[in-house]
Amino acid sequence: MNIENIFNIHEAFKLTDNGIPSTQSTWPRVSLSTSNLLCAIHRDDKSSSLESMQSGSSKNEMKASKVTIVNANGKVVSRSRTIAEAAKIHPSKPIIALKSHNLFQVYNFETKNLLSEVDSALDVCFWCWANEDTIMLVTEMSVYQWQVFTERGEAEYVCHRLPRLNYTEVVNCAVDTHHRWYTVTGLIDQRSQIEGVTQVYSAQYGVAQCIEAHTVTLIAHKYSASLHESVLLCTASRQLDSVTGKVHTIELGSDAHHGMVPRLSSADLKFLPSKADEKRSVRAEYSQVLDFPVSIQADTSHCVLYIVSKFGRLFIAELESSTILSQTQICSHITFCSSLDSLSSLTVVNKASQVLRISIDWLSLIKQIETVLKRPELARRLQNSRGMENVDLLMDDLCVATI
Repeated sequence: MNIENIFNIHEAFKLTDNGIPSTQSTWPRVSLSTSNLLCAIHRDDKSSSLESMQSGSSKNEMKASKVTIVNANGKVVSRSRTIAEAAKIHPSKPIIALKSHNLFQVYNFETKNLLSEVDSALDVCFWCWANEDTIMLVTEMSVYQWQVFTERGEAEYVCHRLPRLNYTEVVNCAVDTHHRWYTVTGLIDQRSQIEGVTQVYSAQYGVAQCIEAHTVTLIAHKYSASLHESVLLCTASRQLDSVTGKVHTIELGSDAHHGMVPRLSSADLKFLPSKADEKRSVRAEYSQVLDFPVSIQADTSHCVLYIVSKFGRLFIAELESSTILSQTQICSHITFCSSLDSLSSLTVVNKASQVLRISIDWLSLIKQIETVLKRPELARRLQNSRGMENVDLLMDDLCVATI
């Protein structure tokens, strides 16, 4: 099966086309929403004619940055001046959060209305939208949550940071929909390789532990044999001094609390250079030694995980079994940001200012699972999830399965 038939990869637009300098196409300046909106905070000397979102002195005006919101077609839908140093777009709504030192403000960028704000008494070293209504704030010692759209105007303490997170650069936080499970992920340089450490905290039991993981997500998922939804922790990691990593799916809640053994699955990730990199020995060495997962997105409706690595490798894994279904090289540049929309289209941003859109030919993928991986039960499960129960899987004029 030709992998090129499975993945449709194209450049949607470039950030530089919208006045965002390539030198500022970096994490954490750029963020994405599930509705394919992109937010970038950047500097530009030619911003004097733009409207101001926040008032400030003439001195602050001189230091103002721009917040640019771009839609899926690469068209600028909002551009405003701000004295904030960081901006994050809401996961799905026309809302952005701004940070200036320890002051956080949330705006509707269409109306420019201030919706909520909070001032932290402690220095915040990392923050992000964790879900539709929660922003996580991480200090040097503790983790807090700010439920933005409630009447409470302050961040609530969640848990203490464990010592293993010391000296790491915090890169992500996650929380489940019921605020029972929390994760904080940090990266640290170990012998010229990057180690991922994730703290998992249970609010119900008040306990936390650290695991090896470069990127994680918390999702709600109902197993076919279950009566209740489960909370799943999906992780991806790269082992030090090895070309192998792991993807795990770990059941944290629901049936685990109804007298059943929690379900756990895992599979290997192989960080091998692409054919293009093999022709460039230096690049091949970098991708083999330094590559690691930077994002994991879950498509729960189709039981699929998308794992993107720093050097542009994309893995597709089956959610419940963690089986790697396919993989490909999506670009030759360092990637740092991704999101998954409602149509199962993956958006990835890289340091070359490219905004890439990746979609899957599901029929070709199902054929590969059936004929190459020899996993008909996974092919059937994916086929059913895609609403393709009555589709004949044809390959070389041979009907290999009919539902």
